[in-house]
Amino acid sequence: MGSLVRCEIRKAFCNRWFFIALAAGCMLAAISAISNALVDYEANLVGIEYLDSKWLDFSSSSCFKYWIVIDFIQPTTGLFFLLLPLLAVLPYAWSYLEERKSGYVGSVVVHTARIKYFFAKYIAVFLSGALAVAIPIVLNFLICACFMPARMPDVFAVIYFGIFEENLWSEVFYTNPFLYVALFTLLNFAFSGLWAVTVFALSGLLRNRVALTILPYLAWVFVDFVSDTVLQDVVDVELTPFGFLRGIGADHPADGGVIAVILAIMLIVSVIGTYVNSRRDIL
Repeated sequence: MGSLVRCEIRKAFCNRWFFIALAAGCMLAAISAISNALVDYEANLVGIEYLDSKWLDFSSSSCFKYWIVIDFIQPTTGLFFLLLPLLAVLPYAWSYLEERKSGYVGSVVVHTARIKYFFAKYIAVFLSGALAVAIPIVLNFLICACFMPARMPDVFAVIYFGIFEENLWSEVFYTNPFLYVALFTLLNFAFSGLWAVTVFALSGLLRNRVALTILPYLAWVFVDFVSDTVLQDVVDVELTPFGFLRGIGADHPADGGVIAVILAIMLIVSVIGTYVNSRRDIL
């Protein structure tokens, strides 16, 4: 079993699509961090000119403020979260569909139990999707920390941070910002991994690789459109990862309970779908 898991993980992390997704995410994250470093540098130059005559709050000149999860300045930040569900799926969620078409699955299950093959595949798909998103997020924070100090956020500078009382884990941000970074990184990791295995589980319904990759993503786009238009005055929380994976207040604040339900649904769908696929005729 262990050798099968290692084999699947090696296939997941050594294929070109993982590197493409990781490179795209890291590029957006790096551009966002470097651009914000330049913005902070220019802002500090202006602030120093008035330092003798005005009281200035420099707590917002911090790597926490410009971290990609909190940042609301750079276009690349918005683009990263817009593409996040695709970045999670692109590395390996399509692998079962392709291996079934090529006949590889049939040759594997002759030598091992089906459930072992699908369990190994599930782990590899989860890790590839989760890391394709989490690594750029961590990279962005490290770059920000190289250029900007890790000043403790001051709640009186809330207007500069954009983290208000109704935002998820706002109290953690102003008391333990490193824990806040860890929590949101873990949230993005968990969502991306679960989303990847959810799409992987849909391989039994969709037989085209492009459709398998794009259609579930378009479902999120549709939900986001409906919640921002039709349900704008009814729903007062974020329902899509475009909003609830970010710390800043978007159209609506993120709600921990709603996020937990979404993660639980993806977990249930992915496990049941994977089990159903393991019982299907694969020849």
